[in-house]
Amino acid sequence: MAEDVVDEFAATQPQLTKGSDQSLQFGEELVGFKVNDIEPIWQSGGRAQLKSFCSALSDSLKKPFVEGRPRSEFFTVQVEGHTDNVPCRGDQSCNWPISAGRAARFRILMGDPVLCPGGGDWSILPVGKAGTVPVEDVGATRRIEVRLLPDYAAIIYALSARSAD
Repeated sequence: MAEDVVDEFAATQPQLTKGSDQSLQFGEELVGFKVNDIEPIWQSGGRAQLKSFCSALSDSLKKPFVEGRPRSEFFTVQVEGHTDNVPCRGDQSCNWPISAGRAARFRILMGDPVLCPGGGDWSILPVGKAGTVPVEDVGATRRIEVRLLPDYAAIIYALSARSAD
């Protein structure tokens, strides 16, 4: 059921990668970052891609899901901040707050109705990943990924409440 929603949305968004965990990933083509900085630097066309993504996601999340309730009640948009795995100034743990800051900063951008139509209506969770998810291109390690994640607990609860009636 949740997989169907993710599959349906993925079919409309060719720029997304579908993860093995039924998530959708929108990678480094949105923004990049300077070393040890949390302020996003927009990639060419990144704003337009985010706006298109958000508009399509907003339309999809408004559709009824369980008991006529909108899909937005059963999905979370997770914004992941990533860094490289090189310690800054000898501090082994410095990349965690940097990646969390990147995610939090981008989460704020996703609440802007001009940049992300509908984003203010979603549950958006910023998560720092530091250098735990490396990519081949070293420059692309400083990135944001946006994922659409099903809230299986909410889905199961809604379905069990419906079957109890």
